[in-house]
Amino acid sequence: MLRAHIHRDLRVAIDGVRIETAETFAIDWNRIKDGKIYDGDGKKLEQHYAFGEDVFAVADGTVVSIQDGKAETTPNVPMKPETKEDYGGNHVILQIAPNVFAIYGHLHPGSLTVKIGDAVKAGVLLAKIGNSGPSLGPHLHFSIADKPDFVVGRSLPFVFDSFTLVGTVDFDASKGDHLMVLPTSRQVRSAYPLVGSIQNYP
Repeated sequence: MLRAHIHRDLRVAIDGVRIETAETFAIDWNRIKDGKIYDGDGKKLEQHYAFGEDVFAVADGTVVSIQDGKAETTPNVPMKPETKEDYGGNHVILQIAPNVFAIYGHLHPGSLTVKIGDAVKAGVLLAKIGNSGPSLGPHLHFSIADKPDFVVGRSLPFVFDSFTLVGTVDFDASKGDHLMVLPTSRQVRSAYPLVGSIQNYP
């Protein structure tokens, strides 16, 4: 999985009284094969390697919010959100601790397997990756926040128990849709994936 980051500097004004950092530690996950994230010209959802991939619970928790039925958007065509509900597209939000919520966005319509109130265990299938909401290509938007909300929640830092770092993207050497990957192989524990890193998970 390729980890990309365009969220670090987002600031949201809330009711004219405070500035919130809703996406500081959010991660956009993609799937990479042979240095690419899609086949062909990438104009169709099915050409993207991440499309339809399973999304799992990162921890035990309770489903506190879901949204389904938002249509997929066309890859590489900007979608202008018209309502607050448009921002994350189809989503699942789990409460995994007091005031700690795991947020999964841009999910494939009709793929959600849970409902509000469900207690889930880590590793349980929640949905499939899609391209709903303002998304330029199928990927999973994931974050941890202090509120069950894409906009007003404050992004919280987190780490994964373990993953295998298999490479890093050299963005300067990458051209168009082809990523230049500097290979590596090492086990990483209790860490937050860095921008452009490529990981495998158990």
